[in-house]
Amino acid sequence: MTTYRLGINTCFAVKRWPQPGRWAQLVRDDLGLDLVQHSLDLVDFDAATADVRDQAFQLQAGCADKDLTLHSTFTGLAAYSSNLLLHPDWSARDRARDWYRQVIRFTADAGAGATGGHLGAFSVDDWHDPARQEQLWEELDESLAELAAYARGQGLLYLMAENLAAAREPSTMAMISSLLTAGDKAHVPVKLCLDVGHQCVPGTEGEDRNPYAWLERLGARAPVVQLQQSDGVADHHWPFTAQTNAAGIIEASRVLAALDRSGAAEVALILEIIPPFEQDDDQVLKDLRESVAYWQAALDEHAHGHRAPDLAPRPDQGPPLRSAHDPVPGPAPRQVPRPAQHPAPYPPPHGPEARPAHDPAPYPAHSPDARPAHDPDPRRAHGPDPRPAHAPDPRPAHAPDPRRAHGPAPYPARSPDPRPAQGPAQGRPRRPAPGLAAGLAAGQPQSLRGVIFDMDGVVVDSEPLSMAIIAEMIAEYGGYADPAMLAELTGVNVVEVLSVAAARSGLAVRTADLYRSYEERYLPRLRASAVRTPGLTRLITELRAASVPLALASSSPIAEIDVVVHALGLDTVLRAIASAEEVDRPKPAPDVYHLAIQRLRAGPAGVVAIEDSATGVAAANAAGLACVGVRTAFTQTHDLGGVALIVNSLEELDPATLQQVAQNPA
Repeated sequence: MTTYRLGINTCFAVKRWPQPGRWAQLVRDDLGLDLVQHSLDLVDFDAATADVRDQAFQLQAGCADKDLTLHSTFTGLAAYSSNLLLHPDWSARDRARDWYRQVIRFTADAGAGATGGHLGAFSVDDWHDPARQEQLWEELDESLAELAAYARGQGLLYLMAENLAAAREPSTMAMISSLLTAGDKAHVPVKLCLDVGHQCVPGTEGEDRNPYAWLERLGARAPVVQLQQSDGVADHHWPFTAQTNAAGIIEASRVLAALDRSGAAEVALILEIIPPFEQDDDQVLKDLRESVAYWQAALDEHAHGHRAPDLAPRPDQGPPLRSAHDPVPGPAPRQVPRPAQHPAPYPPPHGPEARPAHDPAPYPAHSPDARPAHDPDPRRAHGPDPRPAHAPDPRPAHAPDPRRAHGPAPYPARSPDPRPAQGPAQGRPRRPAPGLAAGLAAGQPQSLRGVIFDMDGVVVDSEPLSMAIIAEMIAEYGGYADPAMLAELTGVNVVEVLSVAAARSGLAVRTADLYRSYEERYLPRLRASAVRTPGLTRLITELRAASVPLALASSSPIAEIDVVVHALGLDTVLRAIASAEEVDRPKPAPDVYHLAIQRLRAGPAGVVAIEDSATGVAAANAAGLACVGVRTAFTQTHDLGGVALIVNSLEELDPATLQQVAQNPA
């Protein structure tokens, strides 16, 4: 027998209650619900990487505070304004893949188990070109496989494809079914998020126009069913009030009966009600309360109520699906759609003039949003493209994080919580590392307020790979990159290294072209080869046990930092990340360290930097930080003057030693 749990999509809060703490209070205390699907319209993906992560942690904390289960994240009207993975331009499709990777990372950081929604829309020209349509559909399938592999590595349990309401989108049973996969060890499944109000696609007929046929035939593949009242003519996203129910075709009892017949085991019923922005706010809440009451009564009558288990995403269920790599047919040929007549968004009970005064013509569910659509990757607008053109993530799949399958995880290390700015993290109680514990027991003040790691050469031995690729590229242009020169440039931003290497070889080539080629070669190899430097795992474990906050400050671009952080599993370890790409001046200027300190919510006093190059040491000193120098094969000749201590490996460091450095920085 199918079990159900009622929840709500936070799209109702857009432009009204954007803060997680505020809408969480309404969901729990006003509506009496405990399950949410978060609208990505409430996430600012234009923000810096660390700030996006902070938004994820705020979301997780807001849900935890009200004991809400964060089921999943889902695209909203902003993303729906884009062609995304079916855009006619290759570069735009590539940006859409990058944007979805960012969404997957955000979802994992927030503690949810699934994400998805709008995948893409054909342009009019592509839709009318059968060869082009087939090509883009095959690429969509490849993109989903790539994203499913990335989601597996991030610990998600599945991705979701939504049935939509326009002919040029995945909108029929045949189209949607061809995108669903069972998943495997390397890929999460792709499942259906079934919207009961989207069966209004122009040019379709029969079962494709029948929401109950969709529920019965595909319910077992849909762990999420989105609920909106609709008249079957247009996509309204009405609430379930007496007025809208009188004109709509969605009946709760029929929805539940169809799902029962589908063989679905567990279904999250998610209210996706999109009120018009101009509607009275009190009326919005009144309509939501009435909608919840309508569905609660139906569930009670259906003899399920709220006895269902936790329906946070869990491993695949339902009938066998195709493998992630099985060939898939393109969209079935269909009649070219003609524009549908768009009725008044809320149905008048007794003619067009009888609509209540409080009820303005609501915002149509998928009409253009007044908000600008997000550029899938805002970083591309600032300097050279930091990501390779097509770089599927070859990292081995990680086992799903059990925290993410059972509601919000404990408050993460990097969350923007109200801890004292200068104090150590106040997370779960941890046993201090032996060296540091001894000092504390003796009454010694703990002055180690944070540790900021350089990346290349300190946490990952990436410099040999980077220098080899630079030498390889310069040679292809007919030049020569002297290894000694490259070693002296260790710690310098790679764009500057490329510029210097080309100039010294007398090459007339644009640095931007060199950088683009460098990233295309470097990132895939880095993903495949990145490993932690000796001693890093033990040192991080001991510092976290002593509640010392950790950060990363690197001259590398954001794309390279993301690869290393996720490949080494540091995403749940670091409270702050700063890239030279985010500041005006790279190392040896102190800007990137200033940014890292700011994100740590600390001051320079008591914070220790760990660097391996003269450039990095100069930056740390200029920021007022105590510094430890690490000798590597590439920095043997560097003048590391200004450091408090020089070591040959992180294996020589422990919290007690770093505390001594913090107390005696000179």
